[in-house]
Amino acid sequence: MTTGQQRIERAVQVIVDRGEGASERYKGGSGYLVGGTYVLTAAHVLEEGATHLIRTVTGTQHHAVPRVVSDTIDVAVLQVDDESFGAGPGPAGYGVVDRASEDLVTGCSVVGYPLFKRHIPHVGTDYKLRDSSHVRGEINPKANLTTMELEFRVSAVATPQQSGRLGGPDWQGLSGAALRARYPRSEDLIVGVISQQIVPEGSDVIRAVAVPEIAGDPGLATVLGLRNVSSLPVLPYRPERAPSHYLATVADVERRTRVLLDRDDWLAYLEAFARGGAQDVDGHYLWLTGGKWSGKTALQAHFSVQAPADIDCVSYFLGDKADANSTRYLAVVGDQLARLLGEAPDTTRTGTGGPDTYRQLWEWAARRADMEHRPLLLVVDGIDDDAGPRRDLPSVASLLPRLMNDWTRVVVTSRQRPRLPADVDLSHPVFDATVRDLGQPSPTVQARTREVERRHKLCPVCKLSDEAGEVPVIADAGYWAGPHQSRSFESSSAVALPPVSTLSRQLRQFGSEHLLALGCLGVIAFWAVAVVIALVASLAASGDGGVFAAIALVVGAVVIWYNHAKSQARLRANAKIVWEQLWFCNRDGVIYWPETGQYMRPGDLRAFLYAPATQALAGQYAPRAAGPATGGTPGTASSPDLPAPPSGGATPALR
Repeated sequence: MTTGQQRIERAVQVIVDRGEGASERYKGGSGYLVGGTYVLTAAHVLEEGATHLIRTVTGTQHHAVPRVVSDTIDVAVLQVDDESFGAGPGPAGYGVVDRASEDLVTGCSVVGYPLFKRHIPHVGTDYKLRDSSHVRGEINPKANLTTMELEFRVSAVATPQQSGRLGGPDWQGLSGAALRARYPRSEDLIVGVISQQIVPEGSDVIRAVAVPEIAGDPGLATVLGLRNVSSLPVLPYRPERAPSHYLATVADVERRTRVLLDRDDWLAYLEAFARGGAQDVDGHYLWLTGGKWSGKTALQAHFSVQAPADIDCVSYFLGDKADANSTRYLAVVGDQLARLLGEAPDTTRTGTGGPDTYRQLWEWAARRADMEHRPLLLVVDGIDDDAGPRRDLPSVASLLPRLMNDWTRVVVTSRQRPRLPADVDLSHPVFDATVRDLGQPSPTVQARTREVERRHKLCPVCKLSDEAGEVPVIADAGYWAGPHQSRSFESSSAVALPPVSTLSRQLRQFGSEHLLALGCLGVIAFWAVAVVIALVASLAASGDGGVFAAIALVVGAVVIWYNHAKSQARLRANAKIVWEQLWFCNRDGVIYWPETGQYMRPGDLRAFLYAPATQALAGQYAPRAAGPATGGTPGTASSPDLPAPPSGGATPALR
């Protein structure tokens, strides 16, 4: 049976051949391909010693043999033993009718081969074929509670009425057909097998054996895979609960970028990946990387909010400080999965059972995705912002799902692919994720985001400022020099010629550690002084010209010393301007300049203060009084030239 035929209909006609000597050689019923070569039908349709055939909707006939015939209920299973049949369709889904429900189970249907659909005899045979009939109706859950048979009440049938009645005795031949009920976002579920009609109940009422009764027969339960009825979907279907409140947060993230430009290809790529159609992705994990402000979060937020209707998207964003831990991840993702499954949201998922409940919900969601052939995508943005390990919490990466199938995918984003935390097992599929880079943002976006960071004094590493302070204020607190050790501007910016006291202390320390080198230095200094004295003396002894030469030598030395001191003062003044605008982030242990986004470790501070690039920028950021032409505010620091924001104050789109 080909895939195209499977998609048409699983319903088949069951033909019983009693043999040439029988007074009535052929009789027929209905059946349903429940998976592979198994056909579900009614037990009274079959006869011992007869030959059984099935006929598909495309007209092909195949030999079949009884596999299980129940002695207690009117249900049986045939197995097709014809090699030309092929592998058959995949497993069908089952459901259970809640017999305590006050609501009708609507959207029910039966496709079978009743007697009133007889056609002319088939060429080469002496029996009449039957065409399919599509019967629709509803189930009354509280009817037939004594026998536990389902009451299927017909509301529409695609045939003319027979003898002025709807169906009547002509329902004969519908026995064995599967009674199916509509289930949201899924193929219709089998809830029973048509078994009989009791005429006094009305010509529009047909009875069926319910799935729980079928599962009560060990032989049928084994063949049909109905060992755990409690895990089956329950009908009438409870309407889906309100969507997770976290989706409002995702929508707010999406609104930060009003228009997503030049990302159509990436949106299409994510959709293809979710459906399993991305050719360059091996496995079920995709890891997107990109520099700061490259649009990772905006892309994921737009896709999460605007995902196609047939893709279930569960998302989580770690960018916010309050969300950057696994406790919050378990609560938010667990809530989304529960609502997706129609379960009640559980506010206790952040407790001890959080990981267990989360994994169980993912398993159910993955199973549902596989059964319904509906893609399930988990999006985790900014996984490198996870602060959980620093708070003795499991990392978010360690909680990413391991259980994957053909219909489940995971997308992870970060600035760079970091080293995964130690609590992530080496066998985790995230290690095999396919890495793709988003590239860099446009210059306009870079300038705009640089301005945002400058105004909010954000740390370039963690993008936060809650544990940051101005360097001049905290300089004496010993943040980067050790407890009770000052790192004032003087000690952090000393250059070529430090103060005399500092120089003498450094010389003494150097001499105690390098006696031989100090001796050599003393000898060189002695001879240098002797040469200078001799030169001055010779010039003085040579007459008036020598005196003027000695004076010129002294004046030149003074001028050189003065220019050097002036240069040193200018360097230190520019360094002081930068120093007063530096911030220190205690979270990351870095010193940064909010005006430019540059950052360094404390040990590199002196080199940074006297770097040519820093010295050149210092004058631009020096506090100065604004003249009438600029219209600025006196005493405010000027900023470098930045592209003007779009008119109307609109936030530019990330590229």
